[in-house]
Amino acid sequence: MELIKTNTLNFYFEPSKSELKKGSIVFIHGLDASPHYFFLINKDLSDYDCYFVGLPAHGLTPINNKKDLNIKVFAELFINWINEIDLKEFHLLGHSLGAGIASLVSFIIPQRIEKLILVCPYHYQYLNPFLNKKLFNAWVLFPNPFLKFKTDVVLKKLYIDYRNNYKTLIETRWESISREYPRIARDVLFLCLSLLNIKINHELKMAQRNLIMPTLIMVSRHDQLIDFNLAIKVFKNNNKVNQYIFNNSGHIPFIEEPKLFTNILLSFLEDRFVEQEENDNNDINEK
Repeated sequence: MELIKTNTLNFYFEPSKSELKKGSIVFIHGLDASPHYFFLINKDLSDYDCYFVGLPAHGLTPINNKKDLNIKVFAELFINWINEIDLKEFHLLGHSLGAGIASLVSFIIPQRIEKLILVCPYHYQYLNPFLNKKLFNAWVLFPNPFLKFKTDVVLKKLYIDYRNNYKTLIETRWESISREYPRIARDVLFLCLSLLNIKINHELKMAQRNLIMPTLIMVSRHDQLIDFNLAIKVFKNNNKVNQYIFNNSGHIPFIEEPKLFTNILLSFLEDRFVEQEENDNNDINEK
């Protein structure tokens, strides 16, 4: 896929290969990542137009003002982007910090979001050290010039069994984007610091407590960055929210269990999703 440049967000686009297109899915990647890691699953989503946006501070979309490095501005930029490309209604999938941005977008323009999928989501309780048991594992995502030489340290926090499961397209691999590290690192640091903004966190809280569209929370039991129990608790009182727990993945289930991930995703998009039973490893949604 070729990077498409716009006045707002640069993105990749994979058009539907079906004559009976079922809709559009927009993907928002997480912190210190790129949209490339979604490319393992898009081949199984051929009934949908797939858009993969590149967030500012991550090498694909330039940033002009460091003050704009926060998830609230990113959400506004995303809305300007869908207006620019004239995308009317769509399904929205966000991973990790991208799920926080997706939550804000869905709160601001709920009429445009058909269904919302939040994968291992960053949420308004994430920075609470009394509730979040995994908070201090997130240090591996902070810009650190030494960590780029210690790939194993990072990958052990991202994958349940990274030596066996880190078999991805070369474009998704950490080392393939590390050449941009010196330029991106400063911007990612500003973005990390912006998460301490109380006002922005309050807006995220309002958004995540008041989702009105059908929503699927996808979490991983072995995620070392997002406490899956806390993530479920944050959204549990909303009757619009369904949940699915991956039992054999870390922080990036669509890389470690791509087939299962797309099966669950499609079951939700196509109104076939059945609530997962506790400790169910053979979920009906896989069929």
